[in-house]
Amino acid sequence: AGDRGRSRGVLREILWLRLALASLGVAIGVSVNEPFVALLFGPGQFAGVGLTLAFGLQVIVTGQSFLVNCLWRATGRVREGSVLLAIEALLRVLGAYLGLVALGVVGAPIATALVAALTLVFAHRRLTQVLPDGDDVPVTGAMLWAPVVPMTLAAAATVLPIPATWPAVVTIVAVVGIVGASTLWWSWRGHAVWSLRREK
Repeated sequence: AGDRGRSRGVLREILWLRLALASLGVAIGVSVNEPFVALLFGPGQFAGVGLTLAFGLQVIVTGQSFLVNCLWRATGRVREGSVLLAIEALLRVLGAYLGLVALGVVGAPIATALVAALTLVFAHRRLTQVLPDGDDVPVTGAMLWAPVVPMTLAAAATVLPIPATWPAVVTIVAVVGIVGASTLWWSWRGHAVWSLRREK
């Protein structure tokens, strides 16, 4: 009960941590998807970088939306959160259909990501409204751009001529994973140190 005043700051940290880990995982997947698919199914089976990025965006946004909804329902708004989940599911089906008609295969994940983004904003606003007032610790500067680093590496990997070999795939996974994870850890450590100094 004594830590209820920190709930807003803790919420920011939870959401950042999930966003950071999701960005790292998606970055690794995007960076090696083309050679990985070529190794397993043949080079002609790769659907394109655009579709890969669209699915990656969908994974990040929909997961973030679901997490916020779970946290909102954990505050006691079970009924409201469940209704929002049902509405989102229906809108995602409709959005996927409209996206397919308008843009082709790549339109489905883009449309569902947009729907998830809208429900994310709505659920986040509702969640912050029910949280008690307190010390709203902001996310520090390094934490804002840290998730961008692995995604930038993944974008660079998609334009490089990576050979479809297992050593190349393992190397790219290691580079993106180590550099991305190190950046996220460095930014998180800096934020933790800053928060401790701020509380003193």
